Amino acid sequence: MRLDAHAIATRSLTNRSKVTNDPHYLRGTRGRDGRTVQGRRRRDLVTIFINAIGGRAAASELQLVQIRKAAELTVAAETVRARVLVGDPAVNVADLVRLEGEARRAVRALGIKPQARAHVPMRERLAAAGELP
Repeated sequence: MRLDAHAIATRSLTNRSKVTNDPHYLRGTRGRDGRTVQGRRRRDLVTIFINAIGGRAAASELQLVQIRKAAELTVAAETVRARVLVGDPAVNVADLVRLEGEARRAVRALGIKPQARAHVPMRERLAAAGELP
């Protein structure tokens, strides 16, 4: 059976996977609604990354897959790092280093350039806040 490329390209948006349609959807959380610390952090990172590349309308399907991956790896690395910092002996530091590297590469693959904030001298900030005599 040979599929026509036109038939694939015109497939309905409702006939796709939920994870494809909603970048915030977390697969494998049946019975849970993502209100855990990690679930909220993942949603926050997905939103941050989508906004950084120009919004949902500017993001391609492939970019959304990369965004989900970057957010999930970042959350996993943050979670393991927190366990190391409280002294959990079950965590291997070498595994943390590898996970942090993979998360960093996934974020870098998004091509997001950090934007430097404009420097405002302390005198101007204090004057704006009304705290300068």
